[in-house]
Amino acid sequence: QHQVGGHLAEWVESLFSSPPFNHTTHIYKGAGFDLFAFFPTKTHSIPLKMAPQTKKSGKAQKQTKKFIINAQQPANDKIFDVSAFEKFLQETIKVEGRTNNLGDNVIVQQQGEGKIEIIAHNELSGRYLKYLTKKFLKKQQLRDWLRVVSTSRGVYELKFFNVVNDEADEDDE
Repeated sequence: QHQVGGHLAEWVESLFSSPPFNHTTHIYKGAGFDLFAFFPTKTHSIPLKMAPQTKKSGKAQKQTKKFIINAQQPANDKIFDVSAFEKFLQETIKVEGRTNNLGDNVIVQQQGEGKIEIIAHNELSGRYLKYLTKKFLKKQQLRDWLRVVSTSRGVYELKFFNVVNDEADEDDE
């Protein structure tokens, strides 16, 4: 137990131990000063109303999302291999934190000339597919010439950067 010093300390202790406060008072003797510390002994809680509980069905409905990555323009120019990109997506898309774990949850298939369709029966974001597409472009050293643009909801397109011809401008002068 700590030493209590002086009449002031006794008065403060009696004041704060009365019913409205219910605090425990500790008085510490230091080098030429007294330190008062008050610690609450009882916390008061305010009753809150809980939000009404909603009934959950037995199984959560699976969300099916469909994404299309359109690479027709670079595929027609023969600088982009669509089948290699399809294989890359099948190997690198993560399902439940693991690669090569697509199963029936995610279907990656080539659709027509230069298009890849991804059908996901679980949570899969378009930004993740955009990230993987950019990763593939970097791996193939095409990132300097192609960019990934969202043309509509769930549709991404590979487009060439608009390159301004500086040499033609110099010739005109």
